[in-house]
Amino acid sequence: MDVIDKALTSAQTALDKAVEEVKAEAAELEGKANSELDKVLDPLRTKLNDLVAEATAKGFDVSTCQSYVDGFSNVPDQLVTDLGECITTQVEKAQGYVNDALTSIKKIEEDLNTIDSDIDNCGGNEFKKIKCYAKIIEEIEKDTKDAPAHIAEDVTKATALVTEIVPILEQCFTDKLKKAGDDATTKDVADFAICLCTLIYFRTYSNYRD
Repeated sequence: MDVIDKALTSAQTALDKAVEEVKAEAAELEGKANSELDKVLDPLRTKLNDLVAEATAKGFDVSTCQSYVDGFSNVPDQLVTDLGECITTQVEKAQGYVNDALTSIKKIEEDLNTIDSDIDNCGGNEFKKIKCYAKIIEEIEKDTKDAPAHIAEDVTKATALVTEIVPILEQCFTDKLKKAGDDATTKDVADFAICLCTLIYFRTYSNYRD
């Protein structure tokens, strides 16, 4: 059984390593999320601040448009939330693949551990017992020979599935970062500018009527 034990240990090590690589990639992406977002938001933040300063200098009360400024300020937190949800889903999926493989591998181990009870179940006369023992020994030899290959196959399949998670994480990061930048541009800065133009229009129109 030393061969089986070695195969089980190697399987556990390989699967743990695969999941750790996914978790490491996830941690790296989460770690650089805000710094990458800042590169997108910095020019937009400057533009928004300039609009606020310019309007305030001209005597406009921009509090009516404050919700868009607040929305812009919340973009980083929203990115962290959205990215976190995506990453958690994928990491859990990777862990699920590993758990399924380990369950399959443990089933192989459990089947091998039923040999003692199989031997105890050999009954009848001596000839029948010897024949039963011989059959069990044959099965032991076959299972011992085949088990490492089956274990390796389960590990290979699970590792391949887990490996596929990494590019999904990277795509998730790219998509969420783009969405955050688009939201900041089209929803917050652009909407603030529209709100400001509306204020200017109504103030100008009111002065014109007066």
